[in-house]
Amino acid sequence: MSIEIVAIIAGGLLLFGLIFLASRWSSGLDKKYFQSRWERIERTFRAEEVGPRMAVIDADKLLDHALKQSGFKGETMADRMRSAEASLKNYDAVWSAHKLRNKLVHEQDMVLRNNHAREALRIFQRALKGLGAL
Repeated sequence: MSIEIVAIIAGGLLLFGLIFLASRWSSGLDKKYFQSRWERIERTFRAEEVGPRMAVIDADKLLDHALKQSGFKGETMADRMRSAEASLKNYDAVWSAHKLRNKLVHEQDMVLRNNHAREALRIFQRALKGLGAL
């Protein structure tokens, strides 16, 4: 084989490797979509009495959507969160925020303080950033 052919093959392999690595580093998530949804969640948080409650529920849904879009497997969000454990740097905090969401949905008399809702939103936002959604 001539040096030119070897150089072309090596260059092709290098290009293929770079494309592969770039695709692995890129989340493949539509950041504009997630940013738009996050801005809506922020507006919801500021709205009236039920705003913080709905914002936490919506942020949880948005994270679940990001987990699905990222290819994490599972029947439920809890299953997807378990499979994403290594990708969620704030894994324990995300579980706490998800549990708060579950209480909001299943316990009608649950009182949600704004500071708890704000903290849950901060946790969800950090998880979304870690996944490359925001």
